[in-house]
Amino acid sequence: PVVTGATCVKEETTTYTATFAETWAETQTKTVTTGNALDHDWGATTYNFAEDGSSCTATRVCGRADNAGNTCGKTETVSATVTSKVTKVPNCVEEGERTYTATFDVNWAATQTKTGKIERDLDNHDLEYKTTKEPNCTEGGLRTIDCKRNGCNYLVEDDPIDKLGHDM
Repeated sequence: PVVTGATCVKEETTTYTATFAETWAETQTKTVTTGNALDHDWGATTYNFAEDGSSCTATRVCGRADNAGNTCGKTETVSATVTSKVTKVPNCVEEGERTYTATFDVNWAATQTKTGKIERDLDNHDLEYKTTKEPNCTEGGLRTIDCKRNGCNYLVEDDPIDKLGHDM
């Protein structure tokens, strides 16, 4: 018998050949299914996030080989639903962070996350005001405005304060 092994897409078969010594008898062959097709032998799932975090795909490939060494090679790819949220708010001296989460509608792909940087927000200071000259009813005052964050050089030395005006 000649046996053709099962693969993930073909059933195992055995072919029987009968030959006869008598010249009047013809050679006979019969192929019998002897086993079911096998399941796919999926390799490790690979994930591919877009650089900007906007999309993600999961891919798996069947690596099952037949008796001749040919692999199935069937590929499945699925796209995720991607959500994102700010996980660290940027300020005037530090970058922020956004976390992207990819979820899939199939049981063979696991949830994936990716973080991305958010540029510093140069307007997001932690301001401290100090009056250097008090205003009165006829003259305005002055104050300094300074960012309290270490490493930030934001400073306004002579920020005017409106005069108070008369209160009769």
